[in-house]
Amino acid sequence: MADDADADRLDSLVRKLEALAPVGLECHDSCIEPLLDGLAVAFREATMGGAGLAVEAAGLGGRGCQALLRLPVTRYSQSLAAAIWEVARFNAGRRLNTGLVVEAARRLAGVGALLASAQWRARAYALSAGMHCIRANYAVAMEHAWTALMSARAVGEPGGVAACWNSLGNALAGAGLHQAARRCFEIALEEGRQSASEAGAISRTAALINLALSDLHLGHFRRGLHTAEEARRLLEGDRSSRASTSRLSAGRCLVRLLLETGQTRRARAICDELLESVHEGDRQAFAADIQTTDGLCLVFEGEVASGLERVRNGLDALRSRQGELRDGLLLAIRAHELAGDAAVAMYRRELALHNRLVRQEGMLEQHRAHLRRLQCEDGRSPATLERRAQMVERLAFTTELREDPTGRRVFRIGRLSRLLAQELGWSDPDAEALEVAARLHDIGKISVADDIVAARRPLTDDETQAMRTHCQAGAELLRRMELENAELAADVAAFHHEAWDGSGYPNGIGGTAIPLAPRIVAIADAFDTMTGQRPYPPSIGVEDALLQLQAGAGSRFDPALVSRFVALVRGLLDAVADLDAYLAQGADRSAFIQVHRQLAQCLARPGP
Repeated sequence: MADDADADRLDSLVRKLEALAPVGLECHDSCIEPLLDGLAVAFREATMGGAGLAVEAAGLGGRGCQALLRLPVTRYSQSLAAAIWEVARFNAGRRLNTGLVVEAARRLAGVGALLASAQWRARAYALSAGMHCIRANYAVAMEHAWTALMSARAVGEPGGVAACWNSLGNALAGAGLHQAARRCFEIALEEGRQSASEAGAISRTAALINLALSDLHLGHFRRGLHTAEEARRLLEGDRSSRASTSRLSAGRCLVRLLLETGQTRRARAICDELLESVHEGDRQAFAADIQTTDGLCLVFEGEVASGLERVRNGLDALRSRQGELRDGLLLAIRAHELAGDAAVAMYRRELALHNRLVRQEGMLEQHRAHLRRLQCEDGRSPATLERRAQMVERLAFTTELREDPTGRRVFRIGRLSRLLAQELGWSDPDAEALEVAARLHDIGKISVADDIVAARRPLTDDETQAMRTHCQAGAELLRRMELENAELAADVAAFHHEAWDGSGYPNGIGGTAIPLAPRIVAIADAFDTMTGQRPYPPSIGVEDALLQLQAGAGSRFDPALVSRFVALVRGLLDAVADLDAYLAQGADRSAFIQVHRQLAQCLARPGP
């Protein structure tokens, strides 16, 4: 009954902290510091030890976070920092109470700043990055992971640095940037190997699992097999709850890699081990994931009907407990592809919907929190539209990075749209609103699979249909924004692929039935697609692009707007030395783009 004893101990400590009134806490220094120390030790043991706490974990973890967050913001100490860290880590490792963990991470960063501790700041931002990954806020996750890395480097402990590189890699992988993510995991592994600390050991194992998952996604199955095997060997003999979770992750990945390399018998043996171990301790939460893996294994073994049924049952279980569906759906797609089952299209649609809803809800929550903070910070000086739209733009940027690794494309399109609107006589505020809206025009691509968005080839008919859903998806998302230009941005997202002659999508309307704003953005978008430095389609020169626009005037584009746009661009060519730099100068004001640029430069250098 060790689990009951551990739960009782945690409950007793949390109750004592809850009983201390926030007002006048300074009078309780003699008891609160030892209480915080005891809380940190107890939650650490529950995280790192073998304790289960399957039933009580969410309640205890949530109450612990809430009690700590109620302490006055003027209080700071090493004991408080350790307590926040351990309680937050207890929740994070189980993917519980993510909203509270984000708030706890923010509080820990504040405590770290007051203590002048780079280590606590590094831990706080790395923790926040992990939670934002879970909530699919990949842009925020990248920024926070980079901040954590800078603080960890100041501390100089390779294990902490390795953890930050893992966080960066997870954020990049979530955003669909798998090659860059893999490079982060390679650096994490090298840094972890230089550390003799517990953090180094944890980071080494995590990096190996992450590398194996990256190779599984990229199709480098034999390379991934090697790293997955190494991860399993590192975890042998470690009976901690943390290691148990890592073993299940490594095992699931290893089974899939073995199946893809034709080693079905060995895959079955490991899958059977996973099925047996998942019933131990608090690993029941992983049962549905293992069930879908078992189903895939059965399909590879030729037991197609029973395998597909196992996959469906596993997905049903994930849906019922609102678990993370993305991996399960990808596995279901693979199983049905192997079986030649038509349901594969249905699961692709569900994956697109899941991606959209998860990223949308996470981003909306973060956007609203951002607006609340701006309201508190700005007082009588209202934030500019650009500042208010920052969180929404971050989502658009991460979506765009799958096609444009520089992140500058949306800024060029926004600037061109603004300049053309001003040529048409729009006021400065209205033109600025259009610039911001134009940056968000492709935000609906969050609902489209990574391999479709990042394809370096013509799309198939099915893929084209999937891609075309981004217009309506983006419009629906933007209409939920608490922004002055939300309706304008929604119109741009919804109609920027309509054509003047009615041959566009998604509605097939034409002429002036298409609102003016998306008619403007459609021209700027097409021009940048033709002239931007992108892997696909190949770019062409500015004059050739202008000729292409003129050829499409009256069919795809509003002919009057094309004439004004061609004159605008030719005037810019005469007036500015570097057209690309002029149009993309807004990128230099974006904290996210700056972080992404620094990260790209860092990844381009050899060595960790």
